[in-house]
Parts: sequence; structure tokens; C-alpha cells
Amino acid sequence: MKRIILVALIGAPILTGCVSDRAATVGGGAVLGGATGAGIGAAIGGRQGALIGGLIGAVFGGLAGEAVARSKEDYASAEDMIEQETAFAANNVQTVSQFNRRLRTNIRAIDSEIARLDGEVSTGYATLSRKRNLSREVDGELKVANEELDRVEMELRTGRKLLSELESSDRRRGAEVTKWERELAALEREEALLRDLIVSLEASGKRLAL
Repeated sequence: MKRIILVALIGAPILTGCVSDRAATVGGGAVLGGATGAGIGAAIGGRQGALIGGLIGAVFGGLAGEAVARSKEDYASAEDMIEQETAFAANNVQTVSQFNRRLRTNIRAIDSEIARLDGEVSTGYATLSRKRNLSREVDGELKVANEELDRVEMELRTGRKLLSELESSDRRRGAEVTKWERELAALEREEALLRDLIVSLEASGKRLAL
């Protein structure tokens, strides 16, 4: 449902489905989706809700923007595929990097709050209630982070498949292909960082176990 809503909010640029506009479409979807999600998050959960909502919006906005077919046959030529896929990979690197920065900031805030709650003398209902709320926030962030990881894995599989198909049919390795490979390698690094952040977030959740 969230994906459908965001498609409607973002509008015509997503629905064009034009391969040449793919990179700009996904970036625009993620940015507008982030703003929309932050508004929703703020309405339901204050500052932390806005942070989580921003992450949710960026993820679903990006997914909405990516709702176009991506196969070798979609491109007019090998050169067109190299150019567009390189731009698309670069955009994904930027989007996931921003996601990781936000997630790292949220984890630090969560860990700081956990330490503060652990240091409170009171073990009454008020402290337990705040821990329960924080635990729900961690669960929400984990859900979003794992969904983003699934998306990144899909993007890497698609990019690597297209690159492999190109290399099997054309052995030439020009500067343009090298740049594409570089962007895919950068996306793999961001994927690895996201995995590490998810592990850290899971550890934070365990600290909140009551």
C-alpha cells in the first residue's frame, strides 16, 4: 500500500517509464518519498518517528521510481546501456550512502537513549514504558533497513547480470565500462556497510530485551 501511495504522490515522472530518465526518476522518488515519510513519521512518533519515517519514505520512494523494466533488450545499443546503467548505479550509491548515514545517526541516538535509561535509578513503569517504545522504534528501523538491503541486493544482481551479458557478447573493455564497474563496486561497499549497521541495530534491540 505504501508503494502505491508514493507512486501516486510522486506522479508523472515515475509513470513515464523512460529508460533515459531512470536515474533521475529514482533519485526524485527517493527524495520526495523521504520528505513524505518524514511527515508521516513526525505525525505518529515525534522526532524519532520523523527519522524513521524519512528512512521509510526514501526506501519506498526509491522503489517506486525503479518501477520500470531493466533488461538488455530495453536499450537501443550497448553504449546506451553502459551510460544509463552507470548513471543508475551512481544514483543508487548516493541513495544508499544517504540511507546509511541516517541509519548510523539513528543507531547512535538509540544507543545513547538506552544508556540513559539504563542509568536511571528508577525501574518503575515509566522507565519500562520508554524502553518498550524504544524497542518498537528499533523493530521499525530493522524492518526498513532489511527492506533496503533486499532492494540493494536486487540492484546489484541486475547490474552484474547486465554487465556480464555485455562482456560475454563484447570483449572490449573501454573507460565507460570501467566506470560502470567502479560504481557497482561502490554500491557493494555500501551494501556491506548496511549489513554491518543492521547487525549493530540488532545488538541495540537485544539490549532493550525486558
